[in-house]
Amino acid sequence: MNVAAEQDLEHRVAVLTNWGFWGVLGAGFVLSGFEMDFYFLALFGFALLVAGFVAHLIVNRIYAAGFRTGEVAAGFGIFGVAVLAFIVSWLLDPTFSDVDVLSGITGIVVVIGSFLVYVATRFGLKGSFSMFHADRG
Repeated sequence: MNVAAEQDLEHRVAVLTNWGFWGVLGAGFVLSGFEMDFYFLALFGFALLVAGFVAHLIVNRIYAAGFRTGEVAAGFGIFGVAVLAFIVSWLLDPTFSDVDVLSGITGIVVVIGSFLVYVATRFGLKGSFSMFHADRG
């Protein structure tokens, strides 16, 4: 196995280990916060998920790598499923409390805010705007 392949494998293992720790721990606290109607427990879970995202950025920096297409797709997919589950629960679950609604909306805002901060710091405000806006001139 050559050096590049070994580094790629190490990077993948580091990313999986990172999310295996922060993702599971964060999701557990989020779900516990929803179950117990305890806002700050869910908020702590979202903070742990943000810590996982920051740790992923650090791992990428250590290995001089960026986000892979599959990682981006998985992130957006998991976020989409979570938002859909939140909306369906809000609409159809009669035991869904105001604390659960506040927790879910806070989580959505935190995740979107983290993404926007990453894009703005990584590419700058002009560069991040240019990613979404086609020059028609």
